[in-house]
Amino acid sequence: DVLKFDSLIQAHSLYVCGDIYVDLHASSSNPHTDFFIKLCDVEAESSKSFNVVECITRLGPDDWDEVEREGSEEWFHVRRRIKVGPTACVFKTGHRFRLQISGGAHPLYMRNFGTGHPIAEAVETRSAEHRIADDTKLILPVLTHDDIDALTVWHPAYPHHVLDHQHA
Repeated sequence: DVLKFDSLIQAHSLYVCGDIYVDLHASSSNPHTDFFIKLCDVEAESSKSFNVVECITRLGPDDWDEVEREGSEEWFHVRRRIKVGPTACVFKTGHRFRLQISGGAHPLYMRNFGTGHPIAEAVETRSAEHRIADDTKLILPVLTHDDIDALTVWHPAYPHHVLDHQHA
C-alpha cells in the first residue's frame, strides 16, 4: 500500500533547490522493514504525477527508538530525519506536490523479506504493517525570486541583449 499526502494547488510557482528531507514518525510491526519515500509534481487538471526525487530507508532491529507491546504484538517506533535527495525544480502555478510513503518499491529496489536473513539466502517472507504518524513532515528548501537572482551567475558568453531584455 502507498500512503500519499497532497498539497493544496499552488497559487504561485514554488521554486525548490537543495536537499529534500522528511521527518518521519512511523511504526512497524516488523523490525526488519523498509520505508520508500517519493516526492512528486502533480498537474492539477490531469492529475498526472511526475517523480522529482525518491529514496528507500531499510531499518533493522537496532534502528528503532522504542519498542512497545500492544497485546501479543510488538510495535517498533522511529522518529528520524531522512534525506530523500537533492533536486532543483519548480512546482508551477496550478500544480501540487505529493509525498508518497510505502513499505518498499520492488523491483526498483531489492525486496526486503522481513526476516533479517541475507537477501541471497532468504527463503521466507514476513509481512509488516506500517503506521505513519500525522506529525511526519516534508521539508523543502524553497527559493524566492530574490534568492534565484542572487545565486544566478551569468556566463560571460551569454548575450548581453538577452540579459537586458530579461531584467527590463
